Amino acid sequence: MDLGLLKKLRKGFSTKVINKEPDKPPALSHEEKLAIEEVEIARSNFNDADEDTIDLAIYELMVAEERLNLLIKNKKKK
Repeated sequence: MDLGLLKKLRKGFSTKVINKEPDKPPALSHEEKLAIEEVEIARSNFNDADEDTIDLAIYELMVAEERLNLLIKNKKKK
């Protein structure tokens, strides 16, 4: 194999690997940001719930997570 060709291939490979930027996540819509915030609030409420409010906190967290899951599912379809 030609040594010059090998050097060119190696040089091209190393610059491509070094210069490759990591994939950036897609920007979130306002609705998606709100859904994430709702999940975080619901988790906080769940963690702070007492014996009288635990059932409500569980329901609130389940609803917030399902709403976020639906947004993610719809975004994947597009």
